[in-house]
Amino acid sequence: MLPSHATSLASPAPLQWEGLLDVAATLTARPREELSAQARVLLHGAPSLGRHPPGVSDLNANGSPLQLLLSGREERWGSRLIGDPCFDEPDAVARARASRAALTAALTAGGAQALTSHLMHTLDVVVPWDEASLREYPTGILRLALPLGTPGVGLYASPPPGAGAWDAARRWVRALLPWPEEALRLVSTLAPGCRLLGVGLEGESPARARAKLYWRMEAPAPLSSFELPLLEAPSLIAFLKSVLVRGAVPPRALTFSAGFELRTGTLVDAKADVCTRSAGLSLEQAVGVLKTQTDELPLHPFPLRDPLPLLHARRVGIGCIGLGIAPGGVHRLNVYLFQQ
Repeated sequence: MLPSHATSLASPAPLQWEGLLDVAATLTARPREELSAQARVLLHGAPSLGRHPPGVSDLNANGSPLQLLLSGREERWGSRLIGDPCFDEPDAVARARASRAALTAALTAGGAQALTSHLMHTLDVVVPWDEASLREYPTGILRLALPLGTPGVGLYASPPPGAGAWDAARRWVRALLPWPEEALRLVSTLAPGCRLLGVGLEGESPARARAKLYWRMEAPAPLSSFELPLLEAPSLIAFLKSVLVRGAVPPRALTFSAGFELRTGTLVDAKADVCTRSAGLSLEQAVGVLKTQTDELPLHPFPLRDPLPLLHARRVGIGCIGLGIAPGGVHRLNVYLFQQ
């Protein structure tokens, strides 16, 4: 998700994301034209020149509506573009309805039509579609993602603001997972002290998909309070210590998630994402964490030995860094890049 890694929004200002797509082309070896086409699908009719008109996106703290996610594993680095569809539409109801159409376009672009009913049902269960409720959303109702070079799609939907978010998560888990007990236990554990940011569904078919929950702590608390052993792994503790260079940080700096296999409901992944801005990390420090974690975990070498010159030249920053862990100690390092 991400469902909004932004922690505070800058005033809307003219922005471009062409530099981000240039970086994506270099790091992923995908054709530049392909990346531009996918960005247009994700943003769904947003200005083709990359201008940020009135309207707002909270995908990134500076209002930019596009991210490049690089996900490193032992065997390779994967990638996807994440977008905030219809971010330039100032009317909340029109934006929500157009975003639903954007999901249909993304399903086609990602070759993931087999997930159509699951994704549409997610929107029906999580998002209230009456006009009054839609106007309570401060920004968009969903984010979309397309993997680069492989089929699939990602949907990240936000529950309505205020009370009732965890109830929406319970309804969604029961509706989507054939055996929802493990996910429901986690919801019950998190609800008293955490804020639900959203739910996600990623994959290409019901047999190859994950349902995800995203949350933040309302107040500082030990990771053990989640009752999720994957988030207490020594490697994740070491990762957080390496990123949280200032020690204590506000709860909004950390976003946690858990993924469940769609066809069984089994927990298959947990992750902690750190907002570099809230953690006080410079771009140089963030790249340093990337290099250290790649060496220590270890992961497949990053596509560029030193990405800093490219990032500086194209005015691209690192908004978040996250570490995911699957049962058996399988790691993935997520790096979220955005246009500064």
